[in-house]
Amino acid sequence: MRWTSGLSGYLAQLIFAEWKKADLVEWKASEEEVASQIHQILSEDLNKEKALEEEVNQMLDELEKTHAGQFERYKMYPLLKKEMAKKKGIIL
Repeated sequence: MRWTSGLSGYLAQLIFAEWKKADLVEWKASEEEVASQIHQILSEDLNKEKALEEEVNQMLDELEKTHAGQFERYKMYPLLKKEMAKKKGIIL
């Protein structure tokens, strides 16, 4: 299943509800502001990963052009994505 902005909003609400139920955090802002901030952080991470995937696909396209017939994209994709995420400080 692909991660979407709607799913980020739903997950933000679940996280907030669990934090509130467990009384783990003392709120200094309204509930709406806290839930909105959680959603914003999740959405930013989603956008970073999408940009990373686009960059990895571009790199793989170039590699395919130069190594035609000797290149297994499906094997290289996860390796390259993991390495690029590590270099850019993106947590997958």
